[in-house]
Amino acid sequence: MLTALCCLLSATVAQSSCGQTPGSPRIVITDDQPQIAIAGNIEYYEDSSELLSVTDILAPNFNVNFIPHRNNIVHFGLTSAAYWLRFSLDWSGVDATSTRILEFGPPKLVSDLIRGGIELYVVDSNRNVA
Repeated sequence: MLTALCCLLSATVAQSSCGQTPGSPRIVITDDQPQIAIAGNIEYYEDSSELLSVTDILAPNFNVNFIPHRNNIVHFGLTSAAYWLRFSLDWSGVDATSTRILEFGPPKLVSDLIRGGIELYVVDSNRNVA
């Protein structure tokens, strides 16, 4: 199983991404699904300080801070916070040579606003960041 942890960094608009730790949602990848919408199967944490690192987020006692996201899109509106999203991809149902593309839609353009970006972290079963 592959786990990903993402941080959405934004000065104003946050759309973000992913990561695996105990309890994070698992998304099963199969050969008969050309596309999978994952927004309804992630958890998120709002980092209003924008100071947390991936090490902070992966700390065992930090798990309780993540909130299940139940919407079909990931959108937190105009904000100065960073958002950490996590989910787990279960590849056990596909051929070892299968590939998929993880795609994030473009943020809405708002004039005169500067945006951050997305950082993707892949976390193994020993909680090491790849």
